[in-house]
Amino acid sequence: MAGIELGNWVLENNLDVEIVNTCASSCANHVFPAGKRKILNSDAVLLWHGSSFQPDIDALVQSGDQFAQEWRETETTFWKRIGLSPNIATCGLSQAPAFGRLLHLLRITSLKGFDYSIKDMHRFGLTGVDVSGGQWSGTTSGKFRGAFRAKFCKK
Repeated sequence: MAGIELGNWVLENNLDVEIVNTCASSCANHVFPAGKRKILNSDAVLLWHGSSFQPDIDALVQSGDQFAQEWRETETTFWKRIGLSPNIATCGLSQAPAFGRLLHLLRITSLKGFDYSIKDMHRFGLTGVDVSGGQWSGTTSGKFRGAFRAKFCKK
């Protein structure tokens, strides 16, 4: 909820957001997309790994869990406000490579999240993304273990 609050503050103050190193979780869901300009350093990592729309939280929403319902409502309002599909935060969950999921289950390595190409980010509604210092490679650079490149999907 604090990430959504920060994202709303960024939006209300018409601020640019620049990711120099890493932006993950609520930063990717709410802070980065709220920026007037969204700037990625060429070596930056931008990772999603879920939201109130992921399957386990969705089950809580459907069961009437008060916090999960409040989170869903607040997040839905935020994403409508910025014109971003909530699928951006969950689409990649089902795309994790099978080998990576197995290693995660065996606690050999952990899946940290996923990113998208700039083109796919745009397809979700995340526009105004600029790259500083060259071409952005994200997880495809291989520098960030436990993350992978997901593809756009509709739900």
